[in-house]
Amino acid sequence: MGTAASTLRSFLIQHKEAVLKRAPLHGNKYIKFETYELKLYRLTSKMIITKNNQGVKIMTDHRLCTLIWVRMARFVQHSNRLSNEFLKQYGLTAAQFDVLSQIQAAEPLTQQELAQRLTVTNGGISRMLARLEQEGLIIRKQKWREKHIELSPKGKELLAEVVPQQVQFQATLFNEVLSAEEKKELYRLVTKLQKHSLQKLNEVYDQ
Repeated sequence: MGTAASTLRSFLIQHKEAVLKRAPLHGNKYIKFETYELKLYRLTSKMIITKNNQGVKIMTDHRLCTLIWVRMARFVQHSNRLSNEFLKQYGLTAAQFDVLSQIQAAEPLTQQELAQRLTVTNGGISRMLARLEQEGLIIRKQKWREKHIELSPKGKELLAEVVPQQVQFQATLFNEVLSAEEKKELYRLVTKLQKHSLQKLNEVYDQ
């Protein structure tokens, strides 16, 4: 039995008399016993309930949100690991591919601007840029006090080859399990979450 279900059963046993009499618990929240099924009435706010003959399994709204976040984080982690394996044939990692793609989308740009697009620190991006420059994939040009970054001809040629393959590979992660309508709905939901998280992040930085 899960932790949530065990906690609920203990609560019901401790408050058996109150439950059988349908006495109020925690204000206007009630619990009711039936012979083969336990029904939970508003024990906590925003609760998802699964009922069966073995008892009641409950999941709070906060728990559900945590599980959604964990599933999303794990999907990104697994996706990155799969991309790393796929991109080995081109001599790239998923992080390097992301950096090159961001440079291509906004070149020329400064290291700070690139770090903001990648949501990493300047220190973290410096080591990667040094490696990419050493491999001849990017060019850093000094302009006044800042260095501006752009793709080298070699970097542009590599991306022209890799991007279509990587896009097709990433698409399989969705196409193999989701229908067209599910993908549209997923895109709508994650876009909504992304915009909300960006708004909260901006509020933090504006403080």
